[in-house]
Amino acid sequence: MSISIKSGLRIQNDSRLLAENFWEWSVWIEGPDDEVREVVSVTYYLHPTFPTPVRVVRDRATNFRLTTMGWGEFTISADARLEGGQVVRIERWIELQDEQGRRQTDPKGAAGRRPTVFVSHSVVDTGFVQNLREALDRQGVEVTTADSFDADNYLSSALTSRLKESDMLVAVVSTPPSSFVEQEVRAARSLGRPVFSIVLGKAPVPKLLLELKRFELGERQNVTVIADRIAATVKDLTVSDDESADS
Repeated sequence: MSISIKSGLRIQNDSRLLAENFWEWSVWIEGPDDEVREVVSVTYYLHPTFPTPVRVVRDRATNFRLTTMGWGEFTISADARLEGGQVVRIERWIELQDEQGRRQTDPKGAAGRRPTVFVSHSVVDTGFVQNLREALDRQGVEVTTADSFDADNYLSSALTSRLKESDMLVAVVSTPPSSFVEQEVRAARSLGRPVFSIVLGKAPVPKLLLELKRFELGERQNVTVIADRIAATVKDLTVSDDESADS
């Protein structure tokens, strides 16, 4: 499935701890001024456990802010309807954070760890990956790569170990194509790790990735938008599993 990321619109959120594990939180829309001005309404899709999971906000003065209360974190989706009738789909993981900056989903105990993404990329995309790493770090997601491996260790037990420690793999596809990226994708799939790709510009998509979920970025400045999607995906995989195990 191919998803084109052409808009710079994002969901942002804040939160306030009201009682143990019970929070007030808000979401709103941010992005380039000219794009925000085009928005006429935002339809938010909350977790299905909410009494009214679909909420429509039309107040541009507050950047379409929605405030509510709940118990836990989840992926929120939104459809931003523009003046021309187009609809832009946005996603973000709702972060619940107290006054001391502690997230509800921070690792707990010595064995705890942050959700981890292995990013497979060509050396020509190092700058993009560094920006992606910084954006994901701000959302509590660890990024690991094969940058530290030398040629003799490539696809060795060290890479296998790194992939096993990761919750998913993100393949960055650009021009010229990298055979290393395809090999890392094959290794991740053989280990049962979820994979999706980020296609930069008009780079051709390798056959190996055609059947997988991919995001097409026409403009690299949309790194924060794609980081929101990656963070939401990996936290859905890990945080939801952790909560099920605790219940």
